[in-house]
Amino acid sequence: MKKAWRILFAVAVLIGMTGLFISGCGTKGSKEEQVTITFWHWWADQQPMLEKLAETYEDETGVKVAMELIGTDYFKKLQAAAGANTLPDIIGLAGGGELLARYVKADRIYNLTEELNANDGAWNKTFFPRALEAFRFEENNIYKVEDNTYWGVPISVMNIQIFYHKDLFKKAGLDPEKPPKTWSEFLAASKKLREADISPFIAGFGDLWIDYTIFNAYCWSYLGKENMRKLYSGELPYTHGGCVKSLQRIVDLRANKVLYEGAVSMQNKEAEINFANKKVAMMLNGSWAVNVYNGLNTELDLGVFPFPKPDDAEHPMYFIGGVGKGCAITQNTEDAEETLAFLKWFLAKAQQVMLAKESRQIPANVQAMDDIDPLLQGFAKGMHSLTPDLKLEEKNEVREVLQKGVQSIIIGEEIPQDILKKAWEVKQRIMKK
Repeated sequence: MKKAWRILFAVAVLIGMTGLFISGCGTKGSKEEQVTITFWHWWADQQPMLEKLAETYEDETGVKVAMELIGTDYFKKLQAAAGANTLPDIIGLAGGGELLARYVKADRIYNLTEELNANDGAWNKTFFPRALEAFRFEENNIYKVEDNTYWGVPISVMNIQIFYHKDLFKKAGLDPEKPPKTWSEFLAASKKLREADISPFIAGFGDLWIDYTIFNAYCWSYLGKENMRKLYSGELPYTHGGCVKSLQRIVDLRANKVLYEGAVSMQNKEAEINFANKKVAMMLNGSWAVNVYNGLNTELDLGVFPFPKPDDAEHPMYFIGGVGKGCAITQNTEDAEETLAFLKWFLAKAQQVMLAKESRQIPANVQAMDDIDPLLQGFAKGMHSLTPDLKLEEKNEVREVLQKGVQSIIIGEEIPQDILKKAWEVKQRIMKK
């Protein structure tokens, strides 16, 4: 009897061990069912769509993706996690530059160079070139990161142009499908709008970045790439004639009564409300405002056009813009192969189109352009003509002088030459330090 019980017990143990052995030798598919990829971000408006995409990916592959919305303290939490070496698999980023370089040098970010260059750069070619370049560290870069390496990828892109109401153009006798291309055409259109009792143009000049953006955009057209490099490096003085002409365009706005009343001190959000309520025909804003205006008034019939080129400028008008949102894989991921596979899927055409429809932002994947909102398509065209990346930026002190100077011109307190003289004096003091 005892012998029989011993045999039964041995058989039971053998069956149990066999079950454990079988469960531990699953296929690659069963392993993937257990994988969870964690993606940190701060994009609250996109969380529902991101969760839908995560569910779709899990249904297709068995890999779970946790889209974690961190909130307003995102970058503090990111910094703390980087310091403690507890970063998630993927982190959202606003772009490359100094922050990304810091994490790369701390060995926190996964090198994507090999993947982006594989198969004759097949993955690389799906992105707008300048947007992807934001995550690349070029040869002899100032951050001392390995030359010609990629450490992140863009998700969405943006640039700044001029929105306009097609119906207000039509009311003023203007062709709603042919917005102004040159500065003289812009002033002529503004005159016709005024004659139709329509305020021509608004921008949130109270947000000083807009003041500098306008000045800087016209500097590129008057000076060109090499002189802009010299301007930023201090080899070319701000008193140069091209800079004077750039500020003269601001004088034109005041002299020709182009601006909406009160625009000089108006914050951008207030300007957006006035524009959405059709109190003004044209507004300078970024591509992100496509979503803003839709939220304010779903009945708007909008068009978009680039900064009108000055008739006397020798160089093209470049577009001010770059990365909207981006991301990077971290070295903390325990499932690099699965994480990379998800990221490629997430940034493929179908998913990029879905994100664009939900967020009304320009997708970073150039293959998605034909399937997005026509207004976004107008902005997307500008991504091929962004300002050249000089790897130089003007100092904040100089920018402040120019920003406040634009406001002074609008209200008629100062002239371009005086403002530029101040900017050059500040620039010289900085260079002497």
